[in-house]
Amino acid sequence: MNLERLRVFRTIVEEGSFRRAAERLFLSQPSVSQNIAALEREYDVRLFERKGRTIALTPEGRALHVLASDLLRKADDIPLRFREMQMLKYGKLAIATTPHAMNALVPEAFRLFRAQFPHISLSLAAGNARDTLAAITDGAAELALLGKNLNDAPESRLTQRVLGIDPVLLVSGDGTPELPLIRYSADCPLASVANALFLHSGPKSPEPLTVNDIDAARILALQGVGSALLPESRARDDLRAGRLKRVATEGMPPFLWEIQAVYSTVGGLSYAGWEMVRILDRIAAEFFADVTRPVGADDADPDGTEEARSLRD
Repeated sequence: MNLERLRVFRTIVEEGSFRRAAERLFLSQPSVSQNIAALEREYDVRLFERKGRTIALTPEGRALHVLASDLLRKADDIPLRFREMQMLKYGKLAIATTPHAMNALVPEAFRLFRAQFPHISLSLAAGNARDTLAAITDGAAELALLGKNLNDAPESRLTQRVLGIDPVLLVSGDGTPELPLIRYSADCPLASVANALFLHSGPKSPEPLTVNDIDAARILALQGVGSALLPESRARDDLRAGRLKRVATEGMPPFLWEIQAVYSTVGGLSYAGWEMVRILDRIAAEFFADVTRPVGADDADPDGTEEARSLRD
């Protein structure tokens, strides 16, 4: 369908004259006539009845005028819609996240995004890492937030953007390594981190406990059930309060866990998606900078009391 021919036809109806339509459209009168003739051939109808110097629409012409007016109105609205999308006046953004990334970043990110772009509809699906990535590949979500899994090979279909670095610590309720090690099942990204760290060193446990969630491991460690490998962001408050203590592990190298934003390489991100990533970048920079400061550094008193020194330790 040729929209310009329909535009010429609509202008003739509005002006009531081929000549005046040609003047309005800055076309020659023969060009206007050729456009109408082409439309009549295309649809095999007559659009105008010519009576001397006047013209009138045929029944087919009246039907086409209604349809063409609606179609052209929608076509003319396309640039405005794109400008509104660029200005984020409407739209939607679906995000999938693992619980750890959600606890660390999502609440503040959603608060700031809603304040800036109140007309964008937000949806959030929380699940394990496998389901979170599947939401991107299946098209159910535009943006995914999760920790890096060392077992996952990079996919060309996915773009992985590092939002922040979260140190991983081994902790327990009393700080001793004798407690059973709480391990993670394969569907938790920290499982690959634990396997890498404990392959040749770390605590040995003949009957390890297995969980599929970071917070479940944290709760068990708090209750004295075992020692757990936790991101510092999830253990920080408990370490400050003395509810958890670091477990000394000789020969275990430090590990910095990447928290990532993942999206389709082919589909990219919408304007709303890019704005959310910018907000997440800013929040993550502040959040993980706080995480990587020594535990207790903000709490130490100016006199350097024993309590402050123990917190730093």
